[in-house]
Amino acid sequence: MPGDDQNKALLREIALLHDRVRMLEQDADERTDMALAAREKEAWYRKLFNNSQIGIYRTTPGGKILVANQTLADILKYPDVETLLTRDLETEGFGPDFDREQFKERLEREGVIRGLEAVWTTRFGSTIHVRENAWLVRDAHGEPMFYEGTVEDISGRRRAEEALRESELRFGRFMEYLPGYASVKDTDGHVLFMNDALAELVAPHGGVGSVDEQLWPVEVAERLREDDKLVLSGGRALQRIESMPLEGGVQTWLTAKFPILQGDRPALVASISIDITQRKRAEDALFAEKERLDVTLRSIGDAVITTDTDGRVALMNPVAESLLGWPHQDAQGRWLAEVLNLISERDPEARQDPADVVLRTGENLEMVDSAILLSRGGAERVVAYSAAPILDGEVRIIGVVLVLRDITERRRFEHELANMEKLESIGILAGGIAHDFNNILTSLLGNINLVRLTAEPDTPATQRLVAAEKAVARARDLTQQLLTFSKGGAPVRTTSTLADIVRDAADFALRGSNVRLDYEIPERLWSVHVDSGQIGRVISNLVINADQAMPEGGQITIRAANMNLSYADGVPVREGAYVRLVIEDRGQGIPPEILGRVFDPFFTTKEAGSGLGLAASYSIVKSHGGHCAVQSEVGVGTRFDIYLPVSDEAPDVPAGSLDMPSLGGGKVLVMDDDAMIRETLGQLLPRLGYDVDFAEDGEEAIRRYENGLSDGEPFDAVIVDLTIPGGMGGADTIEVLRKLDPEVRAVVSSGYSDDPILANHQQYGFAARILKPYKAADLGRVLAQVLAD
Repeated sequence: MPGDDQNKALLREIALLHDRVRMLEQDADERTDMALAAREKEAWYRKLFNNSQIGIYRTTPGGKILVANQTLADILKYPDVETLLTRDLETEGFGPDFDREQFKERLEREGVIRGLEAVWTTRFGSTIHVRENAWLVRDAHGEPMFYEGTVEDISGRRRAEEALRESELRFGRFMEYLPGYASVKDTDGHVLFMNDALAELVAPHGGVGSVDEQLWPVEVAERLREDDKLVLSGGRALQRIESMPLEGGVQTWLTAKFPILQGDRPALVASISIDITQRKRAEDALFAEKERLDVTLRSIGDAVITTDTDGRVALMNPVAESLLGWPHQDAQGRWLAEVLNLISERDPEARQDPADVVLRTGENLEMVDSAILLSRGGAERVVAYSAAPILDGEVRIIGVVLVLRDITERRRFEHELANMEKLESIGILAGGIAHDFNNILTSLLGNINLVRLTAEPDTPATQRLVAAEKAVARARDLTQQLLTFSKGGAPVRTTSTLADIVRDAADFALRGSNVRLDYEIPERLWSVHVDSGQIGRVISNLVINADQAMPEGGQITIRAANMNLSYADGVPVREGAYVRLVIEDRGQGIPPEILGRVFDPFFTTKEAGSGLGLAASYSIVKSHGGHCAVQSEVGVGTRFDIYLPVSDEAPDVPAGSLDMPSLGGGKVLVMDDDAMIRETLGQLLPRLGYDVDFAEDGEEAIRRYENGLSDGEPFDAVIVDLTIPGGMGGADTIEVLRKLDPEVRAVVSSGYSDDPILANHQQYGFAARILKPYKAADLGRVLAQVLAD
């Protein structure tokens, strides 16, 4: 039917139209993919173009720059590509010797030019060497459309090549005219070059092209070949002195070999040798003479300086270098007065120049002990010196020899010896005073104790008696301080805590001062085994020094702490438990240049000081097995750290205890030459429960002890005074008593606390010791302990 046919035709057209639309969509997708690929490729090329290390350009045939990268702008010294695009290479880009027309003709003829080296002109008019590759781009009709190319700056390479050519030229001239023997060999040992001097020397045996075996004996050739291998393998120069056998005899050569590089690898060996035969002989003779002189000068303990006739330094031995502070190489050739600064001891304004005196008079100067030498660093030394002329074979003066002897230590020793002699005299006097004074104090303290035994406790009167006891102890410490300064002595130790020792000593030292004390001492401070009197003097010395450092007043802080020290702590003591005591002030401080000398004996910065306080303190702490250190900063203050080893024992007597003395019983013999002590003990010992008998010296004590044994009423204990003027003392007495009775229980007593018997009483046969002056409580405790044992 006609209607059906029309419908079918319409459906066919719709189907065809649908297929066409689908083909168009597919074609559009393909075009889109191609466009994306093209953009990616373009981006990649642009990145390559911009980041290339070689300049890239496109110009018109007339020279107008159309496209360029930043590298080309950098080569031609333009700040950016935009500025470069305003230039015309035809008129501005090429050097004066570049034929642009010839370049264009060749490019149009050949289409490509590779490796063209030319000179270009930069923006600032300077010239550079470049290597250029260029090609021609034609249009569809074959006509020139663009010039494109790459440019590489080779100026550095050209300069290097020119320098190399110049260097080779200079090297050739140097080798040729060298006053010696020069050669160049390859890695196989063939001679490529030798100068005329070497060619003439080896002419009978060979020349250029020869090897060492043709020119030299076998053993010499082998040695030369080994040296060449060392230079080539190590790439470094070699120098040696060698013996070379020649027809006229053996010569000594100074030879230097060095590699000649090709790229970065050694390819050739250059050798330069100089005949030093005569020089070597002269040097050997001179060296032998110098060695003898050096040995002589080094063996001399004095400083030796020689000068020439102008008074300039010619020679100094090591002792002189050290003494003057001038190394020989610095002093040589200088005027002696510039190096040697001698000042008269009698007249500090007078400079002395021994060499000038000898050169003017021609006479010797004998050893003189009256000069102060100021070293280069400013140190002062006392020297004795002598000087004499140096004469040649014709008895002409050709210089001066000066000898300096450092006598600083000798002077210091003499000074210290004089001080020690004075102190020894003081010590003898102090010992007698201390003994008598302590006897008086013993009697005084004993009577105070007798009154306390009958007084009511905790009353104002009892408190005054306790204060009197402390005053007696302080008086004893004053005598001990004098003894320590003058004679020293081993510490007489008891187990104590430091708290009361520190407080008593520091408070007493600062009485009347405007300086405040601040204590930071914990309650549970470990016990130490110390001589309380000596440690108290250490505290007093340090506190007094701190007080003197703050004349306008201030604060002293005293801290104590328990510590376990190891070697890692850096304190020079054995590992273990210690009590550290810190005494710190906020005073003037100690300058760094003298901080290291504060513990030196006799060193002081005080006009009236003896230089013994800190030295004695350091010695006392060391004798206790401890350490004393100091830190200081000028304007900030000074700190002393004291380390004392801890004792495992309980304190002998609690510090500050007011306990009544222990009561006992038995028969006691007291040997003492002082009537006041005998009278006091005659009343005190019975109050403690003991029967007492007395002897004035050792002989009487021995008789009474012997009588007691024979009567069947022996003495239970003996108290003997260590020192009996004009009679037998305690040391001799105990020897006899031990022979009479090996079980004798003897207590040694003395006012000389520095005696070694008191420090080691058991080694001398004594069961215990007690120092004068002592309290009734101390006496009762010692007797109770002896009789209990």
